[in-house]
Amino acid sequence: MENSNKYLINISKLAETAKNNNWAIEYDADVDSFYWTKPEISKNAQLMKLSDDFALYVTPEGNIEGVFIKYAKNNFMEHNKGFKPILENMKEVDDNRFVLTKSNEKKLSGLLESMANKITADNIFSPCFGFIHHKTVPQIQNFNKIRTSNLSEPL
Repeated sequence: MENSNKYLINISKLAETAKNNNWAIEYDADVDSFYWTKPEISKNAQLMKLSDDFALYVTPEGNIEGVFIKYAKNNFMEHNKGFKPILENMKEVDDNRFVLTKSNEKKLSGLLESMANKITADNIFSPCFGFIHHKTVPQIQNFNKIRTSNLSEPL
């Protein structure tokens, strides 16, 4: 992948990027999916799969605009119990759709940074970066097909 180095640099700054770009956090209980993204993802951003459970929203320029975790509660949080307070502090805004309010996000900022570091550490050697296999991204899907809500409204 041409932008492997830029993706690698940007994933290593995941927590910083999330904080600087005021990323919002949403959990969809119906599909057990966790979204930590810019309030409005760029139209040209695509979902780049890192593993069976993790993907990044990335632009063609290599900018990371969000994280997607599949099986968030029933897999990721079960294997990383220290991160459960993130889900426990979310507020339901629609039927089975939860958000982390800005006040709770501030309260949990250290835990969110730890989670970003965990995601980085677990996925930095993903095949999409070419460190394990010399393959291109295993799966890229347009984020509009997965992302179901607009997070541009302030919480």
